[in-house]
Amino acid sequence: MKPIEAIVYDLDNTIYPAKKFCEPVFLQVIDAIFSADNNSYLELELEKIKADMFTTTFVDVAKKYSLSDETILAVRQVLDSAVFEEQLVAYEDCAIIENIPLKSFLVTSGNTSFQNKKIENLRIAHWFEKIYIDDENAQPRIGKEGVFKQILSDLGCDAEQVIVVGDNISSEIAAGNKLGMHTIQILRAGIQKGAEAKQHINSFTELFNILNLQDTSIGE
Repeated sequence: MKPIEAIVYDLDNTIYPAKKFCEPVFLQVIDAIFSADNNSYLELELEKIKADMFTTTFVDVAKKYSLSDETILAVRQVLDSAVFEEQLVAYEDCAIIENIPLKSFLVTSGNTSFQNKKIENLRIAHWFEKIYIDDENAQPRIGKEGVFKQILSDLGCDAEQVIVVGDNISSEIAAGNKLGMHTIQILRAGIQKGAEAKQHINSFTELFNILNLQDTSIGE
């Protein structure tokens, strides 16, 4: 078996609790949706829309609920101008990313401006070799699978030599599985365990055992 070369991390609900910090912005998104014309039919879907906002990109939400171009533009403006009123805080176990002696990459999907604001607010860019944003507005959009292919090409290694860690079974886990990468679902609070992932963890600290490494942060 070839050695693991790198770990690819998801952002939302993997590095930090998205629901806790993004809810105020997403409430503005909901207001933008219902302020647009001809969206009153969505009132019965309100709770589903709110839930979907935390698990998928807005573009995918727009497709699912057949939102108009006018509504999509209004929401894009909300996300582009969004401001976080408080300091975002990563899950405590994320600090060990710097202690794992492998190349680390961050891959996240969504509105580029909004995702960058999260990353800057969290002050985590130095944890990663490179950060990739799967821009939901890109034409054509390559998705996480396309980003993963690019990472594998740049590394020049086999898919089985790269680990993908994330919470979302239908997003980064599905893309990693399709390419033959080693997928690990992290079971943050409220995340439903999916059988599709090859392994499951409750904390990043478990990665040391999986990789047969010693946590050099212990005792610091």
